[in-house]
Amino acid sequence: MFYHLQGTLFFIAYRLTEVRLLELPLSFWLGVGGWLLAGWGWLSGWPGLLLGLLLVLLLGGWLLLWWARRREFTVFVADGAAFPAGLAVLPFNERVMVGANGRFSLVNRDSFVWQRPADYWQVPLGEHVVMVAERPGRYLYQFFDDASLLAVQPGQVFDWQGGRSALAVTFCPFWGPQARQPALSQFQFDEAEPVALGPPRTVYLLFDSPAQRQQVWRQIGNP
Repeated sequence: MFYHLQGTLFFIAYRLTEVRLLELPLSFWLGVGGWLLAGWGWLSGWPGLLLGLLLVLLLGGWLLLWWARRREFTVFVADGAAFPAGLAVLPFNERVMVGANGRFSLVNRDSFVWQRPADYWQVPLGEHVVMVAERPGRYLYQFFDDASLLAVQPGQVFDWQGGRSALAVTFCPFWGPQARQPALSQFQFDEAEPVALGPPRTVYLLFDSPAQRQQVWRQIGNP
């Protein structure tokens, strides 16, 4: 129940930062309106209890946004499942439809996505690819391989609907503005140049069933 409630609050916080009015997030406008209301109430002589309640709501909302951003709006709880060593690996380039939370990239920018549809697959050269639909017809990516992969942890991601099977994948990206790796194309990197790894990053892959999660985990491996 606690994780369910926390996931619901994080979803609300995400929506407040995602929805924009005049190029600014709705959370900004709610905060400005709340503080103006508190100032007007103080000048108008509102009861102290009412002003105190309003201040608690404003500070509580700020703390919720800070906490949610710090956790990247994701409530992930590890479940201690065993690595599925007995499963056969998938063929190269066979795509698996998943969901995704986390920061994904193009060459020159990063963007956060929350429970967006995505495809996962592994290419013959060994890199694992996650392609996320940022919006219809526009995609973001993450790439990792055995050298850049740091950890894979099974668990559940919670939102207002409950828990969903997930993998937390931590790696040092070699794609996007932090890595500064010159790319020949979206899926081929210049092997003549040393790979510049970025700082560790965690993305969350979401699955419709534990069996699907186990299959992708088997494909990624267990560093």
